[in-house]
Amino acid sequence: MDLGDVCSRPSNDRNSYGCFKIMEGDIVMVAIPKEAFTLKIEEAIEEQTIVQQPRPYFGISGIGSSCARDLWYSFRWTTESKITARQQRLFSRGHREEPIIIKDLIAAGCEVKNRQKGMTAGYGHIKGHIDGTVSNVPDAPKTEHLLELKTANNSNFNGIKKEGVEKKKPDYWAQVQCYMHLLKLKRTLFVVVNKDNDERYYERIRYDKEVAEKYFARAEDIILSEFPLARIGGASWYECKWCDHYLLCQYDEEPLKNCRTCQHLDMHKGGRWRCSYLKQPRSVAKQREGKDCPFWVKMEGLK
Repeated sequence: MDLGDVCSRPSNDRNSYGCFKIMEGDIVMVAIPKEAFTLKIEEAIEEQTIVQQPRPYFGISGIGSSCARDLWYSFRWTTESKITARQQRLFSRGHREEPIIIKDLIAAGCEVKNRQKGMTAGYGHIKGHIDGTVSNVPDAPKTEHLLELKTANNSNFNGIKKEGVEKKKPDYWAQVQCYMHLLKLKRTLFVVVNKDNDERYYERIRYDKEVAEKYFARAEDIILSEFPLARIGGASWYECKWCDHYLLCQYDEEPLKNCRTCQHLDMHKGGRWRCSYLKQPRSVAKQREGKDCPFWVKMEGLK
C-alpha cells in the first residue's frame, strides 16, 4: 500500500527530481520529470515562439549557404520560419557585442565608418548591410578594410581560431568576399567573440575576385530560377533535418500562399516586382497580402 511521500530531493538524473515513497514497508526512489517543477514564469518566456517575417530580398549574409535550394525557398517565401525565445536572445547578443568591439577599435587608433551601409546587386534583389569599414588598422594603416563582426560558441570559436575563417566558416568567407567586391576593398578585418568567455579572434582576410564573382553568379541563378534547385541531401541528411523547409522540400508539404509563391508574380530590375494578372506593381506589403488574393495560382516550380 502506498503511504505517500516522505520527502523529495534531487535524484542522480540531472533531468529529473527524486521522491522517496514508502511502499509496503520499503523505501523506494521514484523519478519525477523535471518539467513538473518548471516555473510558470519560465514557461511564459521560454515556450513562446517568434514568427520571423521573410526578407524581401536575397540576403548577402546567406550567400555562402551550402544549399541553393534552401536559399531559393527563402527568397520565394515558401515556409514560415519560427525561432524560440532563446534563439532570439542569441541573435541579439551579436548586435549588443558590436558597439563594444568598435569602441575598442577606436581606442586602438582605428577609424570606423559606414556602419550598416546598405549594398545592392543582382538587379536590385540581392542586398545586405555591412558592419562597417575600418581604416588605420595597425597591421596596414594605409589600407581600408571591410569590418565584419561575429559571435560564436566555444566550439565554433576554437575551430575558427585553429583553422581560420575560410576553412571553418566558408559561409562567412563568401559573405565578406562579396562585400569586398561591391566596395572595391582588398582586405577584411574579421573579429569574432567567444560568447562563453569573451575571448576574441582577429583575422585579416584577402579579397578573392574569383570567389566573389562565383557566389554572385550563383545567387543570380537562384533568384532568376522558376524552379527549386537541386537538394543537397535526402530526408536523413543532417543539414536537411534542421532546415525550415524540410517538410516542403522532402515531403511535398504545401507552400505558404503569398505573391512570391504565385505564378503571376514577375521580377523586374531595380528590386521591383509586378503582378502579370492584375498588371500592377506589387510592393513588399502587397506581396505579403497575397495570401488573400482570389487570383493566386501556385507557381509551376512548387507543383
